[in-house]
Amino acid sequence: KQRACHEVPGLPHVLVDGFSQAVKGCKHFFLTHAHADHYDGLDARWCERHEGTIYCSSITAGLIRVKLGVPTSRVVACDIGESVEVPGARVTFLDANHCPGAAMLLFELSTGKAVLHSGDFRFSPRLLEAPALIAAKGRIDRLYLDTTYCHPSHNFPPQEEAVSFVVEESRKFLAKHPTGLLVICAYTIGKERIVEAVAEALSLKCYIDEAKARQLPYVTAKPSLYTTEEEAASLHMRNMRFAGQLFPFFRPNFTSIESFLSSHSWSSRPVLAFIPTGWAVASNYNRRNSYSSRDAIGVQLVGYSEHSTFNELQAFVRWLKPREVVPTVYGDEPARLRMLRHFLPLLDSAANKRRFFGALAAGGGGAAKAAGVGGT
Repeated sequence: KQRACHEVPGLPHVLVDGFSQAVKGCKHFFLTHAHADHYDGLDARWCERHEGTIYCSSITAGLIRVKLGVPTSRVVACDIGESVEVPGARVTFLDANHCPGAAMLLFELSTGKAVLHSGDFRFSPRLLEAPALIAAKGRIDRLYLDTTYCHPSHNFPPQEEAVSFVVEESRKFLAKHPTGLLVICAYTIGKERIVEAVAEALSLKCYIDEAKARQLPYVTAKPSLYTTEEEAASLHMRNMRFAGQLFPFFRPNFTSIESFLSSHSWSSRPVLAFIPTGWAVASNYNRRNSYSSRDAIGVQLVGYSEHSTFNELQAFVRWLKPREVVPTVYGDEPARLRMLRHFLPLLDSAANKRRFFGALAAGGGGAAKAAGVGGT
């Protein structure tokens, strides 16, 4: 991401998910959630080298203390729906429906402008019920948008549908193999709703490692569904690469699973491993080869994501009606421009025209360009 994706226009002392971009003069650092690509650069040593305050959700505050050693004294923690004041703006934390603690950030500047940083988010109609977002509808000057899946081919199922699929496949697997092992591949934070749905439906406990166990108070309201007793659990949470690779196309890793089984003297134990990701349906190849097996081991791709689909991104922009969209995830400049073309018909063009003619009346064409609404 370029530095511009971390900025808030009109607030040069503020950065969003920009710890590696910190320069002299930045005093207010906002963190949308506790995934490594967003807190990149942040650790205890960063806190020793830089002044300023870190703002994040209460859950994220706990996670960065446990994971990164960030001192509590450096953090202002806000619950979802709460606001905090920084020089020149009021900032409201909104539910992002991503991983535990993830927040969208609504900046309402004293100049009257409004900027929304989505961070990583999965659109859901319930997000539109937030009072602050309702009040901001139609007056967002700039939307920094999570464009991870900003292509018409990226349309995976609703989360509830994907979760139900995993639950039912797990139920059938254990009915056929009562001593079998279920594996759900996940990041250090995220995918908990799949794990918990399976555990509750099948009356299981899920094995997690000690590092994950230290995070439990911040990532779940159901800690009793988890255990650190590996041998006793029929459901395991493992890292995303445990059962296969996703790029450039899906390749199951049976050797990894077999090595794991051998190390536990479980060589003959049947295994069904799920890899929940939006990339499961990112290509025709992945769709056609979503399930692979070798001997008693099966690997199943699942179209589950905590990022928004292409259609959901369009629905969000159409409802919000911002004046400008800034993609935050893209490969190169041509890709960024292609993304922008998807959203141009959905922007508040009437507001842009009003700003343009207002700037002309105030000071001519130069003023219009300075206002950000002129040019070719």
